[in-house]
Amino acid sequence: MLFSQYLYVYKQIFFITTVLRPKPTKSLILGLAEHKLTDALHHGLSETSLSEIYPYLNLSEVLAFSVSSWTMRRDHPERFQQEIEEKTLYDVFNYLNHQQVGWYSSPFEWLGHKEKNLSPRDQELYNKMNPFHGRTLEERLQLAHPMRKYEVILSLKKPLPEYVFSCQYEERRHIFGPSKDIVIMTFQTAYPRKDKVVPLFAAEIARILGSYTREYQPYVAQTRE
Repeated sequence: MLFSQYLYVYKQIFFITTVLRPKPTKSLILGLAEHKLTDALHHGLSETSLSEIYPYLNLSEVLAFSVSSWTMRRDHPERFQQEIEEKTLYDVFNYLNHQQVGWYSSPFEWLGHKEKNLSPRDQELYNKMNPFHGRTLEERLQLAHPMRKYEVILSLKKPLPEYVFSCQYEERRHIFGPSKDIVIMTFQTAYPRKDKVVPLFAAEIARILGSYTREYQPYVAQTRE
């Protein structure tokens, strides 16, 4: 390890001043929401929590990971499992960041497209929730606890549940049988309403992200000398 890397770790251990990130709002999530991706974003966040490594991630990286991981697990399960076998968490992030989601070539193309239309207030909040600019994702993930990183990868290997509205449960249970894990989206209306589905997803996504660890160390966000 280079001296500069030792110094970096030393400062992480002995300079523990932290600051709090704000919580995301429903308005911000709605501003970033893509109708055909909102369910994937919610399901990805629900199935794979990044709360314990959020102190080293930008919000944009959490959103990209959640959308892309769920999309790959749903659409290309065998290929995805092969890709993440014996990989580091950074390798998994890097792989997912370059996968197509919806009609976008990558999750960051989606976020970049939606960010252009954020209101000034939501843009200011989004900037505060993406504090890391100086250090690469790989460097930041090296600071996360190994067990927490392992738990994230392990969660990606679990079978996907089926998310349903309350009105769909009995039919889906009959189709899939007793062995399938079926999750009723209790935050949604019993019967899907076109004008309510995305806003209710956005509110639930904001709630999930709002429960994440909010502290981060300003030193990690600083540009390397």
